[in-house]
Amino acid sequence: MIYLLIGLILGPSFLKLIPSTDFVQTLGHLGAIVMLFIIGLEFKIKDIFNLRYTTIALFGVIVPWIGGFLTAHAFGFDFANSVFTGTALTATSIAITASVLKDMGKLQTGTAKAIIGAAVIDDILGLLALSLSGQIVGATFSFTTMFTSLSIVGAFLSGIFLRNILGSQTKIIHYFYVISSSIFFISLGILVDIHIITPAVFWFMSVLTIVAILTKVVGCFLPAKWQGLSFKDAAIVGFGMSPRGEVAMIVGLIGLNQNLITHEIYAAIIFMSLITTIVTPIVLRNWLYK
Repeated sequence: MIYLLIGLILGPSFLKLIPSTDFVQTLGHLGAIVMLFIIGLEFKIKDIFNLRYTTIALFGVIVPWIGGFLTAHAFGFDFANSVFTGTALTATSIAITASVLKDMGKLQTGTAKAIIGAAVIDDILGLLALSLSGQIVGATFSFTTMFTSLSIVGAFLSGIFLRNILGSQTKIIHYFYVISSSIFFISLGILVDIHIITPAVFWFMSVLTIVAILTKVVGCFLPAKWQGLSFKDAAIVGFGMSPRGEVAMIVGLIGLNQNLITHEIYAAIIFMSLITTIVTPIVLRNWLYK
């Protein structure tokens, strides 16, 4: 949280000491990749690949997509903007929740494994949703553009496969984790510019953020509860899947570059990503895990 605020202060929103550039975005991706590789060292393959997590991920994609589409449509945006807004809401940032759970010492709990396992599947389904959305609105995505976010998932899986070689607990790995997570969260703050918020964007952004949280929480809570998790554990899974972070930002940037969404939609997606990034750790630390 503190690193996110540092990024906001140093970036275009306040002091303007560091501009929001492609280099900052690339640096953030690099931080996420290193961080998730290190987190992957904490897991075994059997911890992540569980058929139960597919149901959680599936509902965690379908419900937010519907919610995002209907919200944008209700605010008067056209079909293409509405489709892409729904696609942005399907995203889940593994990096954010995994980082919080690791800092709290909860990474090896059953709920943490459910969250991360479902989030990996969620990102794959999100890629399919992005491809389908492009087909619906007639857009074309390059191979590189399509798989930008999955380079992040690949880093996590690489950590799992290399666990037996590198081990999971060394001081130097811990230092790399601290550095990479700091770079990641600071870059997220720098990429946000509060000056693009107009009254119209503010109201749409506020409603979209509420919808983003509720649809992900409900969409993941229900299948988790059906599979026998307690109310509290199912709620942890729901909130743990709610941060959109860098994944939704990437989707928003793709939509803007392809002229599929307006700057208003893009601004709303960016701030929705930021707010869900802030809310999730607060809920997990101060309520569900208290």
